[in-house]
Amino acid sequence: DTLVMRRGPTLPELDEFPEIRRREALEWSQHVKQLGELLMGLLCEGLGLATGRMKEMTFIDGRMMIGNYYPYCPQPDLTVGIPFHTDPGALAILLQDHHGGLQCKCGDDWVDVKPVPGALVVDIGDVFQILSNDEYKSMDHRALANSFREARVSAVVFFAPSDRDRL
Repeated sequence: DTLVMRRGPTLPELDEFPEIRRREALEWSQHVKQLGELLMGLLCEGLGLATGRMKEMTFIDGRMMIGNYYPYCPQPDLTVGIPFHTDPGALAILLQDHHGGLQCKCGDDWVDVKPVPGALVVDIGDVFQILSNDEYKSMDHRALANSFREARVSAVVFFAPSDRDRL
């Protein structure tokens, strides 16, 4: 199951968020926005650009938050979780639970991204790879079906330009 919440540039009405986790989702979104702005500033600095360049290009405004719920799957080897892909935006910040399930492509192999308590996974997207002339690379990744007896959850915020014409 997936819950998608657009976080910019125009915010949705509060009652569009599920009440059971509304406060937490909005709080999480605000913290991730600040982290995303900081990270993009550092990545721009690494390219010799002004730290606010991605913000000027509206990448902080065009955010989407996605919550994924993976119920127990008795035959995970016969089921697709989320097929392999790269993220089309600039940056993605992922919080995965203690079960994990995320894998990244390394050569010809798929490698587990083991969850670290309190840590976030940061993923460079296709747009940042293009804008950096391949200095930063977008990576193939996927999410496996859930083989654990309890549900698995993750939350990710994607940063993409809100003004695509300007890009």
